[in-house]
Amino acid sequence: MYRTALLRPGVAPTLDGSLPAQAEPPSGKDSAPDRVMQTAELHPLPAEDHGPEPSPGSRPLTGRLSRAHRAAGASFLLAFALGFVHLRLAAIPLAIFVVLCLAAPSFPGWSFFLPILSAGPRSRGAVTLTFDDGPDPLTTLPLLDLLARYGVKAAFFVVGERAEAHPCLIREILARGHEIGNHSHSHDLFLMLRRSATLHREVSACQETLSRQGVRSLVFRPPLGMTNSRLPGVLHRFGLVAVGFACRPLDFGNRRVKGLGHRVLRTVERGDVVLLHDCPPRGGVAPWLREIDTILGGLRERGVGIVPLSALLGRRVMEKGEPERQAE
Repeated sequence: MYRTALLRPGVAPTLDGSLPAQAEPPSGKDSAPDRVMQTAELHPLPAEDHGPEPSPGSRPLTGRLSRAHRAAGASFLLAFALGFVHLRLAAIPLAIFVVLCLAAPSFPGWSFFLPILSAGPRSRGAVTLTFDDGPDPLTTLPLLDLLARYGVKAAFFVVGERAEAHPCLIREILARGHEIGNHSHSHDLFLMLRRSATLHREVSACQETLSRQGVRSLVFRPPLGMTNSRLPGVLHRFGLVAVGFACRPLDFGNRRVKGLGHRVLRTVERGDVVLLHDCPPRGGVAPWLREIDTILGGLRERGVGIVPLSALLGRRVMEKGEPERQAE
């Protein structure tokens, strides 16, 4: 079984998921990306190169004031100032803040409650393909074969229940050099409306399932990409950071496969994390694989590289250990 050290209370993990060194403080400056809150400085590489070994970031993602904190502070200050003019006016900024909090879970790109890694630098000249909701016996192995034909390494954000049911597929994903992330245990579409204890159990159960397969994920993608104000604390306890997506072709969990390749190629930009799915598609596996093939071939024709998630973000997204020996 994979073993890992427990995080000390109050100590934020660094970008690679490890504890910060005590001997010297973190150094470096944050970049100011135009599309995401967090990105990493990577030198442009040829499209076929997967890039340098990911290095830890200079500062932790947790422990910073989120946009929600800053919006709350600004709202209360403005309400206090307007209160001197008229008490009714003071309610306006507070009402706007409440509306933002209600709307933010549906717009993960805002990074409202916590930093979300959704893209790498555009200068990287490459993208990353990520596949959610697997593994699945119908789709995972054919998908792995297709990716191998193009020499592409992807990231699979797996559901704990499905990983537990198909451990051989998890091992196959790892054996072929792909990366694995936590996508909750049961893929509850209303997870961000649940209590903190439920959110904690969902993240923990998936981590434990992956641990038995010799993987410690360092990244989490919530179902539907939705977040809430309780998620930062839960992820902090497990040393996880949130990963989103910059290119979403709206395949609705492989329910809308027709035209998938065209939608991705029309909207994708260099540096994007692309959201796709590894689950039984409506209309059959063969048409879905053709759409994925269209994406892979189209990106190659444009000279856009496809690199692992860790290379695009410049940080490790998982740690490997020894799987637990068990009968299947």
